[in-house]
Amino acid sequence: MQVEITSLTAAPGSVVELPVRVQRSRDVSGPAKLELVVPKHISGVSADPVTIEEGQERGILTVKFGPQSGPFNMPLIARVSAVYRNAPVVNETRLSIVPVR
Repeated sequence: MQVEITSLTAAPGSVVELPVRVQRSRDVSGPAKLELVVPKHISGVSADPVTIEEGQERGILTVKFGPQSGPFNMPLIARVSAVYRNAPVVNETRLSIVPVR
């Protein structure tokens, strides 16, 4: 997985698009699931999961910051998962957050 940016600016009520490129080996087929993992103590941050279909390499994770989100003392994680021989294959990238108040 390659992300174009690894640092997100978190302004209250903002939306940030995170372009992601997923390269599968020949042995991994089928769709890949792209999602945002937010530590439990961080509130007001969300992103709907995105399915990157077989044969596709690109997806955009739309990260939404609520009016009172935070605290941003840990990174968020962009995670992509697929299936290889009936077992999950997972790749993660840490995303640092720069709060704007």
